[in-house]
Amino acid sequence: MKTLIIEDVQKDSELLQLLLTRNHPEIEITGTARGALSGYKLILEQRPHLVFMDIEIEERGTSFDIIDRLLNEGIPINFDVVFMTAHKQYDYTTRAFEYAAVDYITKPIDPHSLARAIERTRDRQQHKNAGRVLQELVNILKADGSKSSVLSLPLAHHDLRMVQIEDIRYIKADSVVSHFYMSNGEKIIAFRPLSVYRKLLEADHNFFSISQSLTVNLSYMERYNHKHKTLNLTDGEVLHASRMYGTKLYTHLRDTNRIKPPSLLERIRQKLLTSF
Repeated sequence: MKTLIIEDVQKDSELLQLLLTRNHPEIEITGTARGALSGYKLILEQRPHLVFMDIEIEERGTSFDIIDRLLNEGIPINFDVVFMTAHKQYDYTTRAFEYAAVDYITKPIDPHSLARAIERTRDRQQHKNAGRVLQELVNILKADGSKSSVLSLPLAHHDLRMVQIEDIRYIKADSVVSHFYMSNGEKIIAFRPLSVYRKLLEADHNFFSISQSLTVNLSYMERYNHKHKTLNLTDGEVLHASRMYGTKLYTHLRDTNRIKPPSLLERIRQKLLTSF
């Protein structure tokens, strides 16, 4: 697999080359670069299968500038990219990677994380989605802090599907895959765990988990019955919350004025009714 490394820190580049040479004989390192312009030229010359790119590089640019230039000039991106970042926080850039379903590893490079990233690139077929995925990543980053309205879903056979977040009604966990229930009645199976999507969508959008295995778009909520832990959707479907998550949901809805707590008179009435 013809591979390039675009990394401006010499010791990081050497460590990556060592790990690839020692542990991944299928990887053929055909070139390295230290900056945005030299990296761009190297990609045009080499036509690689895989490129490792550090985010922050020399020559007053980033690896995203390379991708953006390739896209703007209409140059086909038929290679895979694994981004490298020193950011370990769950910041805007790492969230953008998650939205676009783009591979990234953090520095210092962990051999196991590197191996998993390479395994995913090896499994993907013909890189037919690479340009589309990277275009979405660039769009998210160019939004300058705005929340992404699109989510990339890895499907079976290493295909990819992009969906509008507002069209997702709820997501249900099934082991390491997630079932997306869409507003048009379609169900999409994404090959990533619910924990990834829960973290993204609850932070940036109107989603809330009502159990360990269910995350709901509250824009589709008709009403919530806290006593029975039932959540009615606008299309009539009823979902069930767990006791712990149901309490969290009730508190969230009360704090955001989606529901009002019962008055003293209502509480007395309910108590009287349940006593008979």
